[in-house]
Amino acid sequence: MIKSDKAMAVILFLFSAFMFYQSFSIPHQVYGVGAAGPALFPRIWSVILALLSIILFFRADSDQNKNRSIGEEKYVYFMLVASLAYILLIKILGYLITTFLFSTISIAVLSMNRDLNKLRIITISVLITAGTYFIFAKVLNVFLPMGTIF
Repeated sequence: MIKSDKAMAVILFLFSAFMFYQSFSIPHQVYGVGAAGPALFPRIWSVILALLSIILFFRADSDQNKNRSIGEEKYVYFMLVASLAYILLIKILGYLITTFLFSTISIAVLSMNRDLNKLRIITISVLITAGTYFIFAKVLNVFLPMGTIF
């Protein structure tokens, strides 16, 4: 597991470097956004990801990671598959339905060890979907995919 953590740290660091490099291809001063420009957030997130990958690389040898069970890694793989499915389905089902399904399934799977009933999971998912929709679509005027089916 330690080797896989170090390998993942290197992959994430390389991805963050690529993301930072690609941020320079984003056109400046689009829509009159001011001095910061649209490349600011990708650059910030790429630096944060690089720092976290460096931390992961050096903490991979700690005793806490040696005691992790293989069962915990299945959640990482599940979230990876769920995230890829979200990306693929958002154009088909639209933002609202896909986000609701993704958050419902993610919360249900990741909270298996806790006592969350179905109504609470659905309520949290509705709040996440409605909240992000309101922030992005209404406050920030960001176009969200409607979907081809609905």
